[in-house]
Amino acid sequence: MVEPIVDFNAYARIQHTVNDIMREIQRRSRRMESENVNRDEVIQSRIRELEAELAQRRRYGADTYDDGTVLSWGKTFSSSDAVFHYAAVKVGDRWYVTGAAGGKNAITWDRLVTDYWTTANVVDEVRVADTWKVVGQGEEEATEK
Repeated sequence: MVEPIVDFNAYARIQHTVNDIMREIQRRSRRMESENVNRDEVIQSRIRELEAELAQRRRYGADTYDDGTVLSWGKTFSSSDAVFHYAAVKVGDRWYVTGAAGGKNAITWDRLVTDYWTTANVVDEVRVADTWKVVGQGEEEATEK
């Protein structure tokens, strides 16, 4: 009877290759699990941000204001307890906001809500100017409209 010839060196090389492949699979699996955990944390954080934004949108509602409407509000910044007052006027379905960041660009209602009211520490209600006092009519007395 003829004994089979076994190449132990070839067997060792194959076993070594299989072990390398298994280690690579495990390494990639661990990395994917870690990435999925990180991805899940990012997704959960974004969901919380969107839920907060949705709550603010529900609080302030849709833009049903006419052109010429003026809104006002106050807010504080983390560096100071002082209250800073702002106003926005609607012109051509866009809002112009006072202050360093506003005024230069017309923004949408959604951006007004998210950029100025959801991220800001608004300290009082957003108010709509509904009465106007007429001034500068010469000698005539100023009247309210």
